[in-house]
Amino acid sequence: MKTNCYLKLFLIFMFSISNIYAQSMQSKVYEARNKVMPALVHIQPVIKNYRTGELEKQAVVGSGFIFHKDGYVVTNYHVAGKAERIICTLHNKEQVTAKYIGGDPMTDLAVIKLDLSEYSEDIPVAKFGNSDS
Repeated sequence: MKTNCYLKLFLIFMFSISNIYAQSMQSKVYEARNKVMPALVHIQPVIKNYRTGELEKQAVVGSGFIFHKDGYVVTNYHVAGKAERIICTLHNKEQVTAKYIGGDPMTDLAVIKLDLSEYSEDIPVAKFGNSDS
């Protein structure tokens, strides 16, 4: 009987600790999300495709984030690597064009540059972190 009581107390204690840890992790995730959200970009590339022997323009969607104040965006190679034209929607719903700068199909990473010539606001930028912080 005494062992049963200790077991129940132990389980209650462990459950409360895990619940506190989960809430702490959730708040850290929300904090990180809120920091990066303004720098997120919705990407709409138009890709040429000759699958059937004829030119098909295929519209796809993707996302990326602005990592430099000059409008450089990290995205996936499969999104922007073969794009003929790229239209990006920013956090404020404004659309700007972008051009493909470079990428690597093996790591599926690409960089595009937003055309900010007619964009009047300061561009929000996400900061890279590291696993130690």
